[in-house]
Amino acid sequence: MKIYTPNDGMNGYKGFKRKFDFFIQQYGEDVFNEIKMETLNSPNVINLYRSLENKYYPTAENIMNVTSEVNYIIKKTIIIIPSKKKYEKKIDYSHICSMIILEHWILNLLPYQEENPLTYNSGDIKKDGFIFMSGVMSIIENEYRELEKKYLD
Repeated sequence: MKIYTPNDGMNGYKGFKRKFDFFIQQYGEDVFNEIKMETLNSPNVINLYRSLENKYYPTAENIMNVTSEVNYIIKKTIIIIPSKKKYEKKIDYSHICSMIILEHWILNLLPYQEENPLTYNSGDIKKDGFIFMSGVMSIIENEYRELEKKYLD
């Protein structure tokens, strides 16, 4: 079983890298690494991944719902006294959390579907997964853009 990496020629990964690099520029690598660790160890995220064992793909709605339940994101972005800066942080943290969930799924979990006789349909799982992931990423991007318009403009 090959675990795919960003160096496997997957063009879709460049979108993740750009988003991660931009977030790191704004908040720092330590914050990014902490969010990544807390997100991937979140019981809600683990349950999402388990729920995908017998179907291929998470939906944008799945990912955004789980992101809103990651305790670390909730604690670090709680808004008691609203301000533009606090909303921006909440949106940014939630957005990067969604991208971490999607990236981990596409690189580390989707390839296992080839071994699952209940779901694998003998197509090009890597190609199909990245096509689907691009659509999910686009939906998530649009949702966060709408939140930015609502709270930051």
